[in-house]
Amino acid sequence: MKFKQHLTKARFVERLNRFAAVMDCEGEKVLVHIANSGRLRELFTPENTMYLTPADPTANRKTAYDLTLVQVGDILVSADARAPNTLLSEAIEIGFLDEFSGYPTIKR
Repeated sequence: MKFKQHLTKARFVERLNRFAAVMDCEGEKVLVHIANSGRLRELFTPENTMYLTPADPTANRKTAYDLTLVQVGDILVSADARAPNTLLSEAIEIGFLDEFSGYPTIKR
C-alpha cells in the first residue's frame, strides 16, 4: 500500500480504550489513535513492531499518530479498519490478484 508519509516504528505499551493506546516511540511515550475497535490482543504485544503514521500537525487532535501496521514475525498486519478498500484496490490495479485480472474497471 502506498503511504503518503513515512511510517514511524514504535512498541506497544498500553491500550487505554477502544480507540487509543500508548506507544513507545524512540524512547518517548506517545498517544496513538487506533482506527479499529476490535480487541487486537494478538497484535498488541511488546514483541510486535508497531508502525505509526504521524498526524497532521495543524489538525486539532489529541493523538500525535495513527496506528497503521503491526509486524507479527515477518508479516505486516493492517490495524487500520479504514485501509482494506485501498489495499485491495491497489492489489487489483497492479495485478497482484490473478482472480481479478481482465476486468476493465475497478469500482469500490
